[in-house]
Amino acid sequence: MYKSDVRTVFKKLFLISGGTIAGLLEAVAEANRDIGPVLANLASNNNQLIATAPAEFAKALKPIKQRIAGISPSGTAVELHEYGIKFDSVMAEFPMLEPVLRPGRQALAAFAGAYDVVLQKNQAPQAMTGLLLPGAALKTCLDHYAGLYSFFDKEFAEKPGEETKTIEFDTNGDLSRFSGLIGILATLAAAASAALAQGDDSPNIDTEITIVSIESGSPIQVVFQGTDKTLRLFLGMLRDIVRVPYLYLTKQGRLLQAMETMAVAKSLCIDDPETLNNIAVAMQGASRVYAEKFGDVQPTVKVDGEIVDSSLVYHSLQVDISPEIGPDEGRKLLGPPD
Repeated sequence: MYKSDVRTVFKKLFLISGGTIAGLLEAVAEANRDIGPVLANLASNNNQLIATAPAEFAKALKPIKQRIAGISPSGTAVELHEYGIKFDSVMAEFPMLEPVLRPGRQALAAFAGAYDVVLQKNQAPQAMTGLLLPGAALKTCLDHYAGLYSFFDKEFAEKPGEETKTIEFDTNGDLSRFSGLIGILATLAAAASAALAQGDDSPNIDTEITIVSIESGSPIQVVFQGTDKTLRLFLGMLRDIVRVPYLYLTKQGRLLQAMETMAVAKSLCIDDPETLNNIAVAMQGASRVYAEKFGDVQPTVKVDGEIVDSSLVYHSLQVDISPEIGPDEGRKLLGPPD
């Protein structure tokens, strides 16, 4: 289970701001704060203070009474029921979080039952006291979930002008393959960043690609952050390498035309020979590592949730190259600009 999944779970359990349940829980929290001194008076063994307790108790319950009077009884019952269904659905979808979610679900069930008693007893003060403990427990759980969401959300917070993209890579626990993956990604990210930095008219634009998080599991999940243009070129290069791992490097030293990289480069108005050559050199080096690390097994790679089909082969343009790629070979690899 990834951090993004945990973040999604707690986001799904957010109450509607200004909704019926949220408002009722706020009223219960206010009543709980005011009832504390009343309970202290009852335990004081002071007859005068004890005598004032009933009136003070009724006053403390007033926020709940006012809130219930202003909402639809049947509508609130339906909302509580539907929220319970949402809780159950999330727990079934993410069973690993069941120990964390179970207290909140139990508090919700107790709160819904107490609300039903309030309706049955025509909002009697004695019945309203039944909302206090489960209401406090439910609010505590929901506040805890909101705090966890905020904690995990910080890792996915995008900088102004930037966005995040996720890559999933199944290494089957092989450390060598993982190291090869990081090497490939580093090569492509550096090339994409350099290409956009050379071609951008705004020198203050940051084209660097950074890693937001790396999470273990099967598959490994890597989240990148950068500008839209930089990530588009970076992921286009990665898709091409995954789709044609064996055709980039052959014994004769031929390269398959990088169709997606060419298309992305053209859309970003990259046509400078030196920049195209730098991209070609980076892809050649990354392709060599990819072929060496994964030539025997085709790994599953996902880019932002979409599987890259490694069996998809485009129309190819094979060109002979020398060991040292010259400026013109970059154009041959990526194709001439439109």
